[in-house]
Amino acid sequence: MTEQSNIYGEGSFAGGKEVSLPTREKVEEKKETYPLRIHFTGGSVDIMSPLPKEKFLVDLIAEIQAKQNDPQWIGWFGFKVLPKNAKDKKNKTVSVMVRQIVGVEEL
Repeated sequence: MTEQSNIYGEGSFAGGKEVSLPTREKVEEKKETYPLRIHFTGGSVDIMSPLPKEKFLVDLIAEIQAKQNDPQWIGWFGFKVLPKNAKDKKNKTVSVMVRQIVGVEEL
């Protein structure tokens, strides 16, 4: 029998020359979030928004205005809640009935 060895060789070769294969780089896409406090009729809630304050407010108001005359729409929105401490890694959401925005502030 023939000698048992690595039939694929020790290195990577292409065209008779040794080449180095690219390594996978661990790339973490850091999603930027913005801590906001939304004031609405009946209270306020601290959330993490994927959009900056101005863009978030414009989009939310536009959606409320577009749906306000629809009798089927009840006004519920789900928001990602701001964690209470740095160790809390759980993604929690809160559902809030919002028909009117009083204000939005950055935290």
